[in-house]
Amino acid sequence: MSISPRSHVLGQYVFIAAQTLCASVINFKGQLNMSEADDNTYSGMAALSICESLLLALNDAKVLPESDIMGVLKDAAAAHENASGSDINVETDRAVAALINRIITGGNSVRRA
Repeated sequence: MSISPRSHVLGQYVFIAAQTLCASVINFKGQLNMSEADDNTYSGMAALSICESLLLALNDAKVLPESDIMGVLKDAAAAHENASGSDINVETDRAVAALINRIITGGNSVRRA
């Protein structure tokens, strides 16, 4: 499935916004006295929640149709499925791809009637 150029650009903005917000969460680590594991868990949860909310808002505002949102999610999953690197990085990327694929299957990022 391919997505429209406009949707691809919007998807990139969503990703950048989520990265920026998660970087802010990471900056609070010292203030909250969180361990590295806690920091990674909370940052990941924040990123997922932010991205899901942004995708829902883009769909609700009729900026992105469901098909393009699904395309963004499938592209993200494919990027992680095809990643290379150390065994640990590959394992992490496969776990991320599996999570994104579960989101696609569950329909969490689009409001379905």
